[in-house]
Amino acid sequence: MEITSIIYRPHTKAYVVNDICYPSPDDETVPAEIREYYRTGYEGIASVAQEHPELVTVENLPETPVPTLEEVKAAKLAEINAGCDAILKQAVSGYPETEQQTFYKQDAESAAYLENPETETPFLTILAAARGISLEDMVTKVRAKTDAFSRLSAFICGQRQAMEDELDACASVEEVEALLVSYQLPEVA
Repeated sequence: MEITSIIYRPHTKAYVVNDICYPSPDDETVPAEIREYYRTGYEGIASVAQEHPELVTVENLPETPVPTLEEVKAAKLAEINAGCDAILKQAVSGYPETEQQTFYKQDAESAAYLENPETETPFLTILAAARGISLEDMVTKVRAKTDAFSRLSAFICGQRQAMEDELDACASVEEVEALLVSYQLPEVA
């Protein structure tokens, strides 16, 4: 094989010739059988590199930037928020998105009905009729689900806010990395 150029990577002590990387026999990040397979080629290229340094180009990898405390905190906050979202989205995952968009209306009408049964409840009235149940039963069902989701939301959001408070108190990258993002579900009575 004719060698016209050699790339040397000092961070791994590997040589690259003709788009083939010859790992250093001392690079333990590379499996032993691969290092052994390329050993003879590596030794030959190392010899050529020593005899003809003009063929060698040193390829230094760019340094990986060290994230700032603000960047690490932003990533941890995103992790905290994603955990909260995942739990609350799972709680309503059995409903189509279009129906989820009506939850606020069902909640408002059912609360108004409980406060004053004379209040008009156009959405719930139609919903109850379509289900073949009374308006009172519909209101009871909506309140039960709304209250259950409200309790779950409060429980999970409280944990999210507590983790955010812990995150705000972190003064170093190490403290942020040590912060465990973990949510506990409430026990169902």
